[in-house]
Amino acid sequence: MFRDFRKLKQHNHLLISQCFDIELPPQYLMVTILTLAIKTLRILHLWSSLYDDTSRHCVLIDDYSQEKRYIKNAQQLFKFRKFTLTPLTTHYLSLINEAQYPVAIHVRRGDYLLADNPSNIGVCDISYYQKAIETIRKQHTDAHYFFFSDDIEWVRNHFSDDNATFIKKEETEPDYVDLYLMTKCKAHIIANSTFSFWGSLLTDHEKHLCIYPKRWFANPEWTVPDIFPSHWIAL
Repeated sequence: MFRDFRKLKQHNHLLISQCFDIELPPQYLMVTILTLAIKTLRILHLWSSLYDDTSRHCVLIDDYSQEKRYIKNAQQLFKFRKFTLTPLTTHYLSLINEAQYPVAIHVRRGDYLLADNPSNIGVCDISYYQKAIETIRKQHTDAHYFFFSDDIEWVRNHFSDDNATFIKKEETEPDYVDLYLMTKCKAHIIANSTFSFWGSLLTDHEKHLCIYPKRWFANPEWTVPDIFPSHWIAL
C-alpha cells in the first residue's frame, strides 16, 4: 500500500511517530513516482481498481478513506510514547483520574468554519452536545465533563456546568496531549472529527460509552464513514 506524504501539509504534518510508540517507514522515491503514475491513471479513468479504495486490488489510498477494516488492531498498535507533561497538563490528568466518571467532550471549530467547510463538513451545534450530556447524565449522575476544543474560550462562553472543566493546554504543547487526556476518560461525546474519534477509540477503558453525531457531514451527498464500533451511540 502506498502512502503519499505530500497530502499531510495541514495540522502540523504527520506526528504519529512522535505521539505513538511506532516508527513509520520512509517514503522512497520509487513510491512517489508510482503514486504520481496511479494518480495520472485516475485522471485518465484507467485501471480504477488501483485507486478505488473499495476494491481488494487498491494500492493507493488518497484523501479521506476511512473504514473499520483499516483500523482493526489500532488499540494494540497505537500506544502513546512516554512524553513529559507540563505541570498544567499533569493537573488536568489528576482531575480526570480523580473523577468518578470522567467524560471527554470535544468541540471542533477552527478550520471547520473556513470557506466551504460549514456547508460540507459542518459544525456540531450546541443542541447536539446538550442532548448528549443529558443522555450520559441519566445513566451517570456522578459524571464530570472535560471539554476539549480548538476554541476553548468560545466553549467556555456557551457551556456552563458545575461539573465541568475546560482544558486549555499551554501553547508550547502539541495537540496530541489533548488526545492523550481524552483516552483517560471513561466516556466521550465526540464531534464529527477524527481527532476526537481517535481520542475515544484509544481509550484505556473497555466498553466505554461514546456518543457521536449521526449526521457526520453537513453535505448530504457525502457518505458517513463506516468506522464506528457497534456499541457507540449515534445521536
